[in-house]
Order: sequence, then C-alpha cells, then structure tokens
Amino acid sequence: MAYEIKWLDEARKSLDAEMEYVFSNFGLLTLSEIYDDLHERVDQLKLFPRIGIRHEDLDYHGYEMRMLHIKKMSVVYAIIGQTVQILYVWNNLQDPKRLAKVLGLEK
Repeated sequence: MAYEIKWLDEARKSLDAEMEYVFSNFGLLTLSEIYDDLHERVDQLKLFPRIGIRHEDLDYHGYEMRMLHIKKMSVVYAIIGQTVQILYVWNNLQDPKRLAKVLGLEK
C-alpha cells in the first residue's frame, strides 16, 4: 500500500528558499535538475518510506524522523501512520545543530 506524501507549510517555504538560492547562484538548468531529482526521490517515499536515514537524536512528537539526502540538501520527514509528512528541506551546508531549533524540537 502506498503512503501519502504531505508537505507542511514550513517544508514548502524551505523548499522555495532553497530553490531560489540554487536559481540565483547556479541558474535555471541546475535548478531544474535539482528540483526534478528532489521530487523523484520524494515520490519514492510513497513505496519506500524508510529509505531515508533515521535521525537518532530527534523525534517529531513521538514519531521517528528521517532524512533523505539529495545532492547538498536533505528532505526531513516523519512517518505518521500511512503518511510521510515532509517537515523541512535542509541545506546540508548549514550547521546541523540548528536543525532541532529550526524544527522547534529543541530539548
């Protein structure tokens, strides 16, 4: 059975910000390639929701968090029932210690 993909508003905002950065610094061709790769990989989560690496240090309201690495970005998500909830698109060049703060999950 396929899982549903649900993008949170914050995830869409972070995706838009990352795509704007790519476009501004690398142009339309690179933007198109990265955008297509990202969405292809996210679509794979419908059938294989656990392909992302589990983030052992964080959980999302009791649910495991995972990160799907795509080039220099990661799609941060949680599996909740039959739904893959996309939480954030993270630029891997950022300080990883900020991730919990950005997601509002600081302990």
